[in-house]
Amino acid sequence: MKRHLLYLIIFLITSSAYAQQATWNITSGTNYNWVYDFSTGTGNAGSTFTTASSNSISTPTTPGFLPQPISGSARVGIGSGGTPSFTLMKNGATNLDSLQFQASSTGTIGKFSLYGVDGATALTAYYFTARFLNNTATRADWVLAISSGSTSAISSSGVASTGTTSNTDIFGVLRFSVNTTDNTKMDLLYRIKPDAGSTISLNTTPTQFNRGTNYAFEILCNNTSTSQDYTRDGTSYTVPSRTYHIWANGVRVLKTASTPSVSTDYDFPANQLAADSPLNSIFITGNNSQTSGSASNDGTLILSKISMKLANSTLPVSLTQFTGKNELGKVRLKWQTASESNNSHFEILRSSDQNNTPTVIGKVNGKGNSNTTINYDFLDNNPVKGNNYYQLRQVDFDYKSTLSNTIIVKSNLSETDFIVYKGNNNGVFASINSEENVDASFTLIDLNGKVINQFNKRLVRGSNAIEVYPSALSQGIYLVKLSLNGSQAIKKISY
Repeated sequence: MKRHLLYLIIFLITSSAYAQQATWNITSGTNYNWVYDFSTGTGNAGSTFTTASSNSISTPTTPGFLPQPISGSARVGIGSGGTPSFTLMKNGATNLDSLQFQASSTGTIGKFSLYGVDGATALTAYYFTARFLNNTATRADWVLAISSGSTSAISSSGVASTGTTSNTDIFGVLRFSVNTTDNTKMDLLYRIKPDAGSTISLNTTPTQFNRGTNYAFEILCNNTSTSQDYTRDGTSYTVPSRTYHIWANGVRVLKTASTPSVSTDYDFPANQLAADSPLNSIFITGNNSQTSGSASNDGTLILSKISMKLANSTLPVSLTQFTGKNELGKVRLKWQTASESNNSHFEILRSSDQNNTPTVIGKVNGKGNSNTTINYDFLDNNPVKGNNYYQLRQVDFDYKSTLSNTIIVKSNLSETDFIVYKGNNNGVFASINSEENVDASFTLIDLNGKVINQFNKRLVRGSNAIEVYPSALSQGIYLVKLSLNGSQAIKKISY
């Protein structure tokens, strides 16, 4: 059996491939960009989900184990046996950016799914980064299914580890398996079911991917009754009706493993889903992981940067970022849109642990109609101490509205909690009322940016009097910068 190894140069960095993502060529509606960011929402940051015979579902209003999606639902589930697990991973010390999915041993499957995304049509592009860890696992099967569904039924039934389970909600299925002779490779197979009466099967000539390499996947799915075009890196491509194209790190994947000079077939076939049904879901199962002579659960997949580009969507605004940062007792909110249609304004909603009813605290006008990136910001001057929960309500000119995901910003200090003054010896002192025992950093600088003094200090809960500089300074204006818990505050003092 001749196999083609898809050699992808590691120097094609994932972010570079994302910058050149394929985009549908459309004549109506918008290319709505639905983004699932593992760093937003609440979720259970850094913890692992391993509970057998259970699942956890996150929605835009109710977090579970996973961060909250902008729309639709995010779900992890584990069967009654085996040992699959899910872990939210951090990029550096603080920021969540990926999901580690450890496949189960034989006997059950673990499942991750995103389903019921609003505004989807029969023309959807799926983007995600995947890395199959090159560890000791000599067996593992990962099944990826693209589907249509708005309830947990699609994610909980799905397809079995073989990838051949009958399901009329399924548009396409891919299966990645550890190669039986070279376990540094993953074999990619796709599901075949050309008509209702045929047997579901997988193709027999796999394409191979390297384990341990980050792959930026793009899957362009056309479930319409006509051919559709998209553009990638300045070149236009056509996807026939009820087929899909796959790209990995900027390379288009052949349907049949061969050298490009022999085969030019890139059109993967659709499965059982009825034509023109919307494509709004994706789920991944992990199973059959076992090292030789051991039942250890080592087959591991890292997922990140997941999004869907919904062509011809009638949703008014494509919200791609929403973040918040504490600024000395105030909270700076920033968000970004990739496109807007009929967008009147955004309402900013806030709730807290003391009051869980969202309240409108501000309004920012939208740009109406736009196909370019637009950045917005809003300053909350009066956040509550502790956790502040923020959402955006996007409102059309016809008063229809959509809620964003929820982000959390913890406010530690108010304006009166940090005061700078001159002491009895005319030196510089700071008074800090801290909510907790915490490490803090102090920096004294002049207006030219020259550092006069810099040191770290452990604050205790309650009142703290800190000597920033022991004696009088020369005539001028100075700044005292306080840094703690990822936030910064600056106060001015004059001599």
